Amino acid sequence: MKEKRALIAKQSAFNDYELRPGANSVWIAVDKLVVHVIRTDEGVVADIYPENTECEALASTYAFTNEALEAMENYANAISQNKQAK
Repeated sequence: MKEKRALIAKQSAFNDYELRPGANSVWIAVDKLVVHVIRTDEGVVADIYPENTECEALASTYAFTNEALEAMENYANAISQNKQAK
């Protein structure tokens, strides 16, 4: 059985790819670094490693989905208020 790719090409103004539903993570090479993007129950984690090594992450960050949804709502409200003020 052919393995499904973790990323789906997405033509939008904001992103080139989307993590496929059912895929929990993807590794992305960027020059001499490798980024491991991991979907979690609460959002996303990104760990950055040196290329071709098995060591601790050089850097790590995370974001929560509920905070993203809140930011999107705040943005939509600000746009709406700006249009009403004109």
